[in-house]
Amino acid sequence: MFFKLYKYFVPLLFFPIPIMFWNSRPVDLKFKCMIIIFPVLYSYAIPWFGIVVKRMWRLGGRFHLRWQSGLINGSFMGMLFSLSMYTFDLENATPFEVTLKSIQTFSLFALWNWLFDTYALTKKYIECFNIEYSKGMDPASITLAYAPLTFGMQGILLTWIAYFNYQKSYGVYEIPLIIFQLVVYITLPTIIYEIQHRKRKGISGLVSFYDGDK
Repeated sequence: MFFKLYKYFVPLLFFPIPIMFWNSRPVDLKFKCMIIIFPVLYSYAIPWFGIVVKRMWRLGGRFHLRWQSGLINGSFMGMLFSLSMYTFDLENATPFEVTLKSIQTFSLFALWNWLFDTYALTKKYIECFNIEYSKGMDPASITLAYAPLTFGMQGILLTWIAYFNYQKSYGVYEIPLIIFQLVVYITLPTIIYEIQHRKRKGISGLVSFYDGDK
């Protein structure tokens, strides 16, 4: 029952929060769109890659992506980021202060997404077929292998994206820079995850160990 309500409840409750939060700040439309939409786009692109292409995850017993999946996770990310940035002065922040804030945001994203994915895995809302799954490990260990790093990296990147775009205009380079930042935001967490996985375990972290009927 929780997850049946969750997929509708979360976007309706959480998605307006970053909109209202950034509307209260002196930021332009470009900034608001980037900060609010980037997590949503990430939450469609990466699950699509992991579920449909690689078959590393499954939702509701099927290898497909629900239409509201990006809104669910993207809304949750937007809400967490708004909480993290609530008292932070982006306008006068130094790079050192942004670094500290990005570490804090990393921790916030990593913790809550790890807890949620562990709960979702326990309740079979999602299934993950990584190497930890193949070894029969518990849900917390399965999600610990990917969730803190990949979600935490989103927090770091979103913090720096906010810093580089707060009340700033880049003229003719505006659109190319937005596209570049979006590509980095979507791909870098997975790239870092894959590099560290290969170094620690000697194999790709993007291999599915699904052992059912394909």
